[in-house]
Amino acid sequence: MFDETKREGPSLADLPIGAKAFVESVKAKGSIRGRILAMGLVPGTALEVVRKAPMGDPIEIVLKGYHLSLRSGEARAVKVSSTPVGTLRGIEKEGR
Repeated sequence: MFDETKREGPSLADLPIGAKAFVESVKAKGSIRGRILAMGLVPGTALEVVRKAPMGDPIEIVLKGYHLSLRSGEARAVKVSSTPVGTLRGIEKEGR
């Protein structure tokens, strides 16, 4: 669905409408990082892109049973993966 071969991986802003992914990391700094994490975008969280505004900003996602809209700059700071954190190609790592 999205290219994970990029060195840093795709961001939430790169995902198309309807894409499902898992939060891999949050690259923001300072208070923005704290707000993103407080909204529930922590590593391992499943999410789905619901819609994007015509110019791509903001982006609406659904996670943990609620809808959240993020500015594209904030969405670029959230790195995502098609597999949950702690798994390798869909197979659980030992000890998890």
